Amino acid sequence: MTRAAPTGRSDKARILVIDDEAIVCLACTRILTLEGHQVDSYQDPVKGLQAALDGSYDVVLLDIIMPDLDGMEILKQIREAAIPAEVVIMTGYSTVQTAIEAMKLGAVDYVSKPFTPEELTVVVTKAIDRYRLLRECAVLRQQLRINRQPGESEEAGQAMQRLETFIRQSVPLTWEQLVETKKRACELATDLLEHRFLVEALRRNQQDVNRAAAEAGMEPTEFADLIRKHRLDVEEE
Repeated sequence: MTRAAPTGRSDKARILVIDDEAIVCLACTRILTLEGHQVDSYQDPVKGLQAALDGSYDVVLLDIIMPDLDGMEILKQIREAAIPAEVVIMTGYSTVQTAIEAMKLGAVDYVSKPFTPEELTVVVTKAIDRYRLLRECAVLRQQLRINRQPGESEEAGQAMQRLETFIRQSVPLTWEQLVETKKRACELATDLLEHRFLVEALRRNQQDVNRAAAEAGMEPTEFADLIRKHRLDVEEE
């Protein structure tokens, strides 16, 4: 196993490279370390799988054709173990069918060998962003489950479900699509937070809109507009 330390950037990710070719492991390590990430690499696919199943990586870069254990089998085992890392396939046999099969098994993207530093960086950065969006979504969902108040509308829970579904179904192929995914995810998360804020403020003030607005430092009309937006059942004076 080869480990390379990051260059000190605060947005570093943990990346695992599994490829039986030493030159590929070295190239990935050099390129991604310069981007500030911590990179571990394995030429032995069995040891690489064991490292992946540890569950501590954000992204796994995985070769398809390897001796003893091929990439498709490793991908299956990673997904069966519910490891949250995003998997990017590396292949010199880049047919459409190979990519489709890998996506069906849970890979987020693929890169064809030989690749340029820019091609690798773009694919890995998209995978990291998707991984982090899903983790943030999981944290929000857990907070909602813990903090949900009796009688709270199901709309908040539905907003969280829409957010998670939206991110999981989004595998952006361009930066524009990735930006749009983030924008939409933020909109859905904002809806959730607004809804919870309204419900809790009204509960504390016994459904009195004016009192709740004053507590929040908002004008009553502005507060009432939010109530209508979220379709809360409140009698307004």
